[in-house]
Order: sequence, then C-alpha cells, then structure tokens
Amino acid sequence: KYPTDCPASCKGESQDQESCPAECQDVPEECLSDNSDEPTAAITCDDCPAECEDNPDAEDCPAECQELGCYGGGSMGPLRFIGDIGYLRLSDPADFLFARLGVEYSPYAGTSYENISYLAMVGAAPKLDGSDGDDALLIDLFAQYNWSGAFDGFIGLGLGAWISAGDDDLDSEDTDIDILANIGARVYGHRDDFNISVFLEARNAVDELSDMDQYGRFGIGLRFQH
Repeated sequence: KYPTDCPASCKGESQDQESCPAECQDVPEECLSDNSDEPTAAITCDDCPAECEDNPDAEDCPAECQELGCYGGGSMGPLRFIGDIGYLRLSDPADFLFARLGVEYSPYAGTSYENISYLAMVGAAPKLDGSDGDDALLIDLFAQYNWSGAFDGFIGLGLGAWISAGDDDLDSEDTDIDILANIGARVYGHRDDFNISVFLEARNAVDELSDMDQYGRFGIGLRFQH
C-alpha cells in the first residue's frame, strides 16, 4: 500500500531529492498527491479569459466561468422579446387601452454604448370610452437608454404610427405620425432574466404639437421583457 501523503515534489526526476521521504521513493506518479496540503483556489470571473465571451464553450474556457455568469453573451443575447400593456388618455377626451409586442435589440454589448438599445413594436389601441378618438393600430420605434443604480430603469424616444379608421378631418381621429417619449423603472426581476417594469408614456402627432393639451395622449403601462 503506497502512502497517500507523498508531496508532488517527489514526482519524476525529483524523487532523488533529499526532501523526498524514503517511503515515497519509486512510487508511481499517479499515486502521489498534488499539493495535498494546499486547498484548490476557487475560480472567479477575474480568472476567465476575455476572449471566451464570444465562445464560452471553447476548450480553453473553464466551465466554472459560464456557471458563474461571467460572460454576458452566455446569459443575454442581443435580441429580447418585450410586451407592453397600458392605458392612454386623450384630453379631448377619450380613453384607450393599448397593447404592443416587439423586440429590443442591444447591439453594443461590451462597449461604452452598451446601455443603448432599439425597440420595434406593433400593437393596437382600442377606444374604451369618450366623445372623440377611434380605435387605432400602432407601429412604434424607440431608441432607448437603460441605466442601473439605486433602481434600474429606462428612458426612450421614438416615432410611431397611429393608424385609425376615424374621420380624417378630425385631429382627434385621423391617422398620424407620432412623437413618442417614455420613462420607466424595473419593479421585478433582473435585466438579464424575465423582468417587469412600470412606465409613463406620452405620444403626440408631429403636426399637432401646438395642440398637445387637446390631442396629446398620456398614459401608464407595464412592460414585460424576456
């Protein structure tokens, strides 16, 4: 029976060294311990090669790095699915429910612009009540800045199409190109996983900016991201 506490310094040619105990002489290398008195250091993200971010499954990339979530590419891709649902109020007056589905595209991961993303969404805004306005289809595009801090949130600016079958002679019912703005805060989950945010949004036709108090639409909503 070979001793199990022979140090790794007894391996190979070093077995002739005086520091190698006699009972460890001529012991097969596979039976020698490797730094048995020193605990194995835990791998941290600082030990993970940066080049593995593009290919975390490569042979030279430790599996522990992927398990620790050290590579942004391993947990969150450039495309995320998003869905909005909320309420809009037209001052003229009218009340709308709105719902949109779309994607968020984040092309700048790992750069100084990684907080910037782009959203493309389609949806509908059925009229709930009111003397003006009509049901509408929505096609909305946003440029968005995402931040992290005391709370995580976003602010977005964009253009959208409000496509209505209402009377084109009425500013409250016609089809318009809208300027969009919203601001939101995450209330559930993490950005890399499923999360929910609450947001405020305003939209107004580009040719009716001087009459925003009458024809602007202002509301609140929930955003679901996966």
